[in-house]
Amino acid sequence: MSPTPEEQPFGVPPGDVWNDVPLFREIQRVLMSSSGPVNWELARQVGIASASWGTEDPAPSEEDRRGFDEAVRVAELQVAGLTGLEAPSDIPRVEAVRRGQWVQANIEGLRALLEPAAAKIGDAIAASQRDAVPEQAQAGVAQMLGQVSPLLLGAQVGTVLGTLAQQVLGQYDIAVPRPDGAGALFPDLWEKYVATIPEAERSDMVRAYYRRLTSDDPQTMRQAAKTWSIWEGATSFLRLNPDYVAKFQEDDYAAAFARIECHYFINNGFFETHNQLIEQVNRIRRIPAVIVQGRYDVVCPVKSAWDLHCAWPEADLRIVPDAGHSAFEPGNIHELISATDRFAKDL
Repeated sequence: MSPTPEEQPFGVPPGDVWNDVPLFREIQRVLMSSSGPVNWELARQVGIASASWGTEDPAPSEEDRRGFDEAVRVAELQVAGLTGLEAPSDIPRVEAVRRGQWVQANIEGLRALLEPAAAKIGDAIAASQRDAVPEQAQAGVAQMLGQVSPLLLGAQVGTVLGTLAQQVLGQYDIAVPRPDGAGALFPDLWEKYVATIPEAERSDMVRAYYRRLTSDDPQTMRQAAKTWSIWEGATSFLRLNPDYVAKFQEDDYAAAFARIECHYFINNGFFETHNQLIEQVNRIRRIPAVIVQGRYDVVCPVKSAWDLHCAWPEADLRIVPDAGHSAFEPGNIHELISATDRFAKDL
């Protein structure tokens, strides 16, 4: 039975509005795209929009891909020459991506990690509303929250990934701790480092350690401090230095070192933005400077020194070919003393 003119006074069946108006059609598609605790389609759209907001996001050129391929091959040869191991026989696959593609890939990768947490957040919100809403209205409020909560969480996930893609991509990989980076080079040490933290808290290792390093329980604090310090001490040299690691295991030294360092980490080094040093390098550009960087530093990778040098070419960058992170590596000591001697002559 067709509706009467009184039932559709504007002459348009209500259901057709969603299909005929592009904006409504897109809203309907987003609303119906996800049935879980996070609306991943909204997260994708918000993330991609945030990643490219106010900046260009060009597709990598063939020259970019060739450059990355060459850099990887050179790095493999350098590592093989240093370690005496055979270079890999297979050719690694290097993929250069746009920021939007990075967001898309990480949305897929984070889904399994975030959905359980999002479900708990949604349940907690619903439980809190049951106590605050009259019984006769609870069903309606629950239905509304079931529709709104995934949208809010999707928008939040997308905003975070978009911000990471715009401000961090190219400097660091995805901000979820995993056995890559230094952990890929030192998997045995990484296993001990993460063992102190329950698996449920490993999505933010710095914050998890910070809670223990500031604990009122001395035993909890000491255990966390020693594990934190041993990890850094053991990964600071090109070749593991047992004497250096032994120093980092001492209770008083470990407590002081770990708590000071983690305090800076948790406060982002007290920078206003992650990239403040490079963004405001003009304030120090005229100061004579030497940047000493170990080629195989896995604590502060050489790319950070290179990026600073690119923004501050007036600074003299010295990359030590056979050194890691520690200032007590012989090559780093040599460059630091040489730079100090040169400055002394100019006084």
